[in-house]
Amino acid sequence: MNTGRRPLWCCMLSAVLCMCSALYGQEHVQTFSWPSDPAVLEHEVVVQELQADGAYRDAVRERTSEDSISIPLENGIYRYMITAYDLLGRPSAESQWQKLEILVPSAAAAASVPEAPPPLPVVLADAEEEPVFDSGTQRLSWLSDPAVLEYAVAIERAAEGGAYEAVGTYRTETPEIQTDLAAGDYRWRITVYDLLERESVSDWVYFSVVDPPPPVPEVPPEPEAPPVTGYDYKTIVLAEREAMSAEFAVSGVQPDGQAALRSDDGTLYPVEIAAAEAASVTINAAAGAVPDGTYTLVIANEDEEPAEAATVTISHYIQPQILFVPYRHVINPMRPFALAVQTRGVPPESTVRLVSDAGGGALSGTLWEWSELARLHGEYIQNGGADAGSADPLIGDGEGYGAVFDGMAADGEGSYSIEITTPEGRTSRWSSIDIAYRDPPVLTELTAEEGLFFKDEQRRFTVRGSGFTESTVFYLLPEKESRRTEIRRDRAIQPLSQMVTGDTAELIFRAGDIPNTTVQAYADRDGQISQPSAAVQVYSRYRFEFAAGGGLQLALLQQDGGLGATPPGYYGSGAAEADFRTAAPFGFFSIIPYKMRWGYIGVEFSAAYVPWLFRTDEASVWSHLLLPSASLMYQYSFMDDLFRVGVSVGGGAGILWQFGNDERPELAKAPALFPTFSAGAEFRVQPARHFYIALRVDYTMLFITDTPDGFIRPSVGAGVYF
Repeated sequence: MNTGRRPLWCCMLSAVLCMCSALYGQEHVQTFSWPSDPAVLEHEVVVQELQADGAYRDAVRERTSEDSISIPLENGIYRYMITAYDLLGRPSAESQWQKLEILVPSAAAAASVPEAPPPLPVVLADAEEEPVFDSGTQRLSWLSDPAVLEYAVAIERAAEGGAYEAVGTYRTETPEIQTDLAAGDYRWRITVYDLLERESVSDWVYFSVVDPPPPVPEVPPEPEAPPVTGYDYKTIVLAEREAMSAEFAVSGVQPDGQAALRSDDGTLYPVEIAAAEAASVTINAAAGAVPDGTYTLVIANEDEEPAEAATVTISHYIQPQILFVPYRHVINPMRPFALAVQTRGVPPESTVRLVSDAGGGALSGTLWEWSELARLHGEYIQNGGADAGSADPLIGDGEGYGAVFDGMAADGEGSYSIEITTPEGRTSRWSSIDIAYRDPPVLTELTAEEGLFFKDEQRRFTVRGSGFTESTVFYLLPEKESRRTEIRRDRAIQPLSQMVTGDTAELIFRAGDIPNTTVQAYADRDGQISQPSAAVQVYSRYRFEFAAGGGLQLALLQQDGGLGATPPGYYGSGAAEADFRTAAPFGFFSIIPYKMRWGYIGVEFSAAYVPWLFRTDEASVWSHLLLPSASLMYQYSFMDDLFRVGVSVGGGAGILWQFGNDERPELAKAPALFPTFSAGAEFRVQPARHFYIALRVDYTMLFITDTPDGFIRPSVGAGVYF
């Protein structure tokens, strides 16, 4: 299939060796360069060095967008490969390893270069003389040597007169190759290249390839041969699933005669005699029953010997078929568009054209698999017609393709035919495709009904623009979603209903479906998508939010015992040396029933219980403090209500009372009531829908003496909203 890629011929590079500039150095700079090509995004250069164990290890792996790169290399034997990547980031399949030897001696070493060792001898594995292989896959092997750089295996086939014809040369770095040779006599030999690329050639090794014995064919009864007076040679070309039917000029065939096609190896394929006349016979064969090849038609009458009647050559081919193309397409002629095509039997690298039925010119396009087109180029589908814009416009079990075209001339409306041509030149055609032009709809204004809405209430939006029809579909997307390079249509907010009147559309949404954020409107008319409207900020409200939590409050009391010189209601000796110890748990419960334009308003209820032990030399008495309070809360949200910060202010009452003990029951005092003041701050995180957690800190001041005392309360809470 043609995906729009052209061959990356820039992989045919040239390596510029800078040996002369570093004649007496231990390393030199190797420059690799290649022709510049605008269709190439970048090149990757990989250089591997030959190790002592005969394996290659990476020495350099770099990418560059330039047309050359310089790399310092030390003496050694290397191989390199340069891969070009096109504008879609796909690598070229034409890159191959190239050999490179770096030998730059120092000044001292250049004066005393030792004599190179002799070439490596060729060592073949012990094998029987003239082995015999079955046709199919043959394995030729020899002994390996880590000092060998590469092997070249030449294979020749015996011809008439004792001569040999070259079959091919195989290059490999491993001590074996696999071949697929037909039956015959062959010989092969190895050329070994050592690490200095010197070669040694082995003697010829002879072997044979034979076909396995053919299956024993079923031979029909051999009655006497009919009197065949005619003889005809036919070549039959059949489509992929087409059954064979052919008429031959053969006489003397009886209606109850039998026929078969006999291959060169004697295999028989029975065929049906559909009609037998005085001077001809018609035979039939089921689709695919007879493979490609040349056959002899053998006919036998009942109780007669068979006779050869004709020679037949059968050749099957793939016939491309177009099964369905949507007949109506409304396009923007200045933008690329796609036609959905259902096909069968269309091989890769096939081409497609859109031809005017009125006799005008033709527009060439590109075939893509429909699923791949939808994934990589969804804008083509969105710009297609009503049928081409659907998620799966194809029917049946055929192959799905999208024919992509770059655009059309401004006067190109009318009826067209689409043609698909295989690389072998076979063509399939589908006519009467109506192409009409229409600019996409335009949105000029989006307004939202003002007010705060519960989630189950309906909210009205008004869209104004041009190019609306009754089939136009409207939807909303959050502004941050509209900024994405590829818009995710599954995030669209669909209206409950819509009414289009001229260039105005009234849209009704469920308020709970629209997040408290900035949204933009889109219009989709028969697959043509408008540009987004201006952004509008919307607000809804929830019925209630509930949160509950608790913590441990820390006392901020006076040094003399707090709450004055002595606890209220208690008077006795030794009060100045009173010893205060507090452990004060508390809890809170908040309700936020309203969502305002700039935040949330709610109320909070809390309660704390503070016991402590008051000791003197004469008495030990428990005192108790209860602090119920209520506060008004305000919270500001940001990042689409993911985070909130809030404050609360309120007050309440403190109740302080004291019990006596068995020894001093007269120390019991009646409860004392006094006012309190509370203020706090909160940070709230909403990690999941309908659930959030809160981090809080509050301060409560007690107005019971001239010097106020108080408590600071860090806490954690959690809540839900509906």
